[in-house]
Amino acid sequence: MLKEFPATPFAKRIIDPEFARKLEGQDAEFTKAYNDLFDLYANKNYKEVIEKAPLLLKKYPASKLSAQIFYLQIISQGHNEKAGPFADSLQQLIKIYPYDKLIVPLAKQHLAYISANQNEMLARNVVIADVDPHDIPFTLAQENKKKATYRKIIKPYIFATKTGERIAGKKEEKPLKKPAEIVKTTPKIDSPAVKKEVAAAKVTPKKDSLKTITQVTAQKVIPKADTSKTVALVTPQVSAPAETPANIALVDTVKTSRLAISSQADPDALKAKVVVPSIFSKGDSTNYYFAVNVASGTTNLASSRFGIGQFTRANYAGNGIRHKLKAVGDHDQVIYVGLFPSLESVKKYVHDIAPLLPDIMKVPKDKYSFFIITKENLDKLADQKTLDSYVDYYQNNY
Repeated sequence: MLKEFPATPFAKRIIDPEFARKLEGQDAEFTKAYNDLFDLYANKNYKEVIEKAPLLLKKYPASKLSAQIFYLQIISQGHNEKAGPFADSLQQLIKIYPYDKLIVPLAKQHLAYISANQNEMLARNVVIADVDPHDIPFTLAQENKKKATYRKIIKPYIFATKTGERIAGKKEEKPLKKPAEIVKTTPKIDSPAVKKEVAAAKVTPKKDSLKTITQVTAQKVIPKADTSKTVALVTPQVSAPAETPANIALVDTVKTSRLAISSQADPDALKAKVVVPSIFSKGDSTNYYFAVNVASGTTNLASSRFGIGQFTRANYAGNGIRHKLKAVGDHDQVIYVGLFPSLESVKKYVHDIAPLLPDIMKVPKDKYSFFIITKENLDKLADQKTLDSYVDYYQNNY
């Protein structure tokens, strides 16, 4: 591996045991550099952003935040240029970073907005004017979003790429075939064929044996002397579904049922579960938030909140979703995003944003965690003790 793949992270860890620590140090240094650049943008120092962004891209090539740095440069330029050059820069970003999942969808949305409002945008002296730097520029109206289409690149752009670099093509998805309907038939117990089968089975399960009872499936048990009818005992086998956000509660139910069944064979196997009283509840079932807790009371989270806003605007525009900040005690800050009308809708948001959080959050990964919380329970977070208590409640109930 060292000979054929010396540039891989695995090889570098073998060659240099301190590689992981050095890498963390480089990430921390780069994150600080990005936050400094964002502070310049937030303070409307657009000229400095335009000057320093290219230097930062040159110093940290192929960084996970490269598309975000280029985006800050482009929207800073948008405060000093017309719609045409601005749109060309967005197209350039899409071409350089085609697989970016945070900034590219946002850039395409900006282009769709410009296309849907072309007359107004071309008449502006500068494409971005009087916009709060903390807000994402351009709001695409829902009625125009369906009509606006992203225009393809007309001008060719040539960019240097690595030798031998290949772009993986998208695999063609085949339509799923609908499985054939399975029809179950149950023979009548009184039929001669069944009676003959009952006589031939002669299966006698051991007393109180759960294993034996489970094995006797669709077989007939020899009736007692004073019984006039034959009783068929069928024990279906339950297989737990995959733990996806849509059926987490179902998995818990299956686990509980299995525990209850095993206790029939061994009464001591099922112990009483101690329920600890909690100030939190599930009473509020129509007001949900996605929340990110940062274990620091002093860290500036403006750039992280800007990243959450970028994701939300690109993927959930028109849903009225906003993000706000709540200080919990002296050592924690909670960014909460919502409102979501149901548990299913907030779970979908979590499913979509979770893979991108390492790129969105500009804090060390061991400093933040995320969870789902209702508005009622969020209002109860007063200090670190109640926050820790809710985390325990969340892990046991969601």
